[in-house]
Amino acid sequence: MGSGASSCLHFGEQQPPPIYRGERRHRFPLAPDSYANCPYIECACCGKNLRTCSCTCNLTGRCLCAGPLNYHLLSVHSNNNNNNNNSSSSCQSVFPPKSSNQHHSNGVGLLSYPFNSGSYQQQQQQIGNLHSSTLAGNASVIGYSHQQHQHQTKRSQHSKHQYKEQIPNNQLNMSKLTGVDLLREPNVNKDLAFTTREREVYKLKGLMPPTIRSQDLQTKAVMENIRLMKDDLGKYMFLRDLQDHNKRLFYRVLQLYTKELMPIVYTPIVGLACQKYSILFKRPRGMFITINDAGRIFEVLGNCPEPEIKAIVVTDGERILGLGDLGANGMGIPVGKMALYSSIGGIPPELTLPITIDVGTNNETILNDPFYIGLRQRRATGPEYDQLIDEFMEAVAKRWGRSCLIQFEDFGNKNAFRLLEKYKRSYCTFNDDIQGTASVAVAGILASLRLTGTKITQHRFQFLGAGEAALGIAELIVMAMQKEGLSLEDARSRIFLADSKGLVTTTRAVPKDPHKEIYAKNMEHVRDLTDIISLTQPTCLIGAAAQAQAFNENVLKTMASLNRKPIIFALSNPTSKAECTAEQAYQHTDGRCVFASGSPFDPVQYEGKQFVPGQGNNAYIFPGVALAVMACQVHEIPNEVFLVAAYALSEQVSKSDLECGSVYPPLDHIHQVSLRIAARVAEWLYAEGLAHHRPEPDNKLLFLESRLYDASYDGSNFSKNVEESHHAWRNSH
Repeated sequence: MGSGASSCLHFGEQQPPPIYRGERRHRFPLAPDSYANCPYIECACCGKNLRTCSCTCNLTGRCLCAGPLNYHLLSVHSNNNNNNNNSSSSCQSVFPPKSSNQHHSNGVGLLSYPFNSGSYQQQQQQIGNLHSSTLAGNASVIGYSHQQHQHQTKRSQHSKHQYKEQIPNNQLNMSKLTGVDLLREPNVNKDLAFTTREREVYKLKGLMPPTIRSQDLQTKAVMENIRLMKDDLGKYMFLRDLQDHNKRLFYRVLQLYTKELMPIVYTPIVGLACQKYSILFKRPRGMFITINDAGRIFEVLGNCPEPEIKAIVVTDGERILGLGDLGANGMGIPVGKMALYSSIGGIPPELTLPITIDVGTNNETILNDPFYIGLRQRRATGPEYDQLIDEFMEAVAKRWGRSCLIQFEDFGNKNAFRLLEKYKRSYCTFNDDIQGTASVAVAGILASLRLTGTKITQHRFQFLGAGEAALGIAELIVMAMQKEGLSLEDARSRIFLADSKGLVTTTRAVPKDPHKEIYAKNMEHVRDLTDIISLTQPTCLIGAAAQAQAFNENVLKTMASLNRKPIIFALSNPTSKAECTAEQAYQHTDGRCVFASGSPFDPVQYEGKQFVPGQGNNAYIFPGVALAVMACQVHEIPNEVFLVAAYALSEQVSKSDLECGSVYPPLDHIHQVSLRIAARVAEWLYAEGLAHHRPEPDNKLLFLESRLYDASYDGSNFSKNVEESHHAWRNSH
């Protein structure tokens, strides 16, 4: 075996490097000005001042106002001489250089110590030199004054005895992954793609069949397995298990077969998965924050296995798709969204975190389910609920910084609107149900104008539904009309809402809702949808009420009688809640309608012509918007971002797409579509002064491409792909 190893190396094959548990080397950039006025850098373990804490952990420090600051007194990855020549660059002072072959990073804190062996007093002198030079070099960045520095140095001297047992002569022992342990670590596992040499070095011989299978062949094998399955839920579970076993292969499969797999990892199958989430639960993914964690959420977030989180999708499970209150079972939605963040938006999965805030559920069926994984109590409301969400938002910003993106998902209507209004100027946040749905719907409407030969200001819009999705779309339509020259009043006069009580009017005797009232019309109150359409005379009918088959034959024929090319958008999810099918829409409008849906429908043959219905999926919008927001280090997301994204999406609908009836680009192209949307949004963010990443890149598209996640294997170095993929993040100024 020894001669075989020598032979392999003789012919040029490099010795595979050691693999360490939890190895991470990526760094997401932080705005230098976000460190201003921070009183001290706290230990992420105990919360005390990093320079006086006695923790033996390897956690990096956290800047109270900006999240991770990759500087630790006991983790300065340099030598004494190098520290005397610190660069004034904020990037170099904040981000340590990559480790050498002798010093490896675990991504939580640098685990190697550059001190020479010697007496305790000598080691302490080296620490003092490192501390002084590094802190002085960083003072302008992290907000330290000279007096603060002297004060902290004094406190450090009083605490010298605390470090005596912590400082090894060379470096800490790190857990090397070999054998079965390596195969059980999804971040580095390659299964049959391990080379012969790797199997020798990592003690994998005998633990797997002898064949070596490329990642491309592995992806084909995964798809063969999925296509053999007849049960959709089985396909969903197969992919979840793959993600838990071989993460890079999971994302590679999603990237290559996005169109085929997106309905499985997200809508519509994710709806069924959420309904059965408790019985399907095998391995935790993401984090569960409960009402019982009030007062200690910052501490709980510290249990996150990833040290640097820059994007969160959070739900409280109150309104999952069109399925209602599913409580903790709603975790399937954030998990699915995060998978699309990485597979479509190219956002590194190590930077993302799905979260469910469990405040109970009012769903009796779920409460009586013996397998239910959430709190068995009624939903908390009022001040108790608000204080929990406030604490959560503050804890996220404190732990991961103001630029950490927080996407709200599937909150109840009342909470969704008021929480968005409450936080949108103080945090980097948006609500996908309100703003993402609005953006993709408006993009479809803008593309439809090319088929109808009209302007958006010439249309009248009738909504079935007056919840967060409908109101979000209405607001963005109004914004688009204002851009075309209409006044706010004229634009709103062209929007009509219908809820469960009928047409929203000023004359009906129902409780007032301020979000609906701005669209209430002074006209006869009508309940039946066909009668409403006859009264309001809309050119566009939009369904967002999760009322299956609400667009019946009478409704569709009435729309066809009023318009040469009626626009019919049945946007409710999942498929079982769609207002009508694509076939029904084309059939009852004599093939003249412009149709789009929220769930996928197969192509329709009608009178010798094939129609390919477009799917108005939010996945066209939120991955690209998130990529731009994260890369540009944005602190707040105005609603105009989603109008910019809508225009960018509509412009990518080709003439051939329109000829077959689709108002969205093919899902096969969604990766490039998302990247172009992100580039367009990034340009707008810089133009409006909302981007904090400096210097401003000349070519926004290339700037974003350099940050995309690469899920492919690297045959010689497990961590090389991660390093190269995030090199730009780590070295941003």
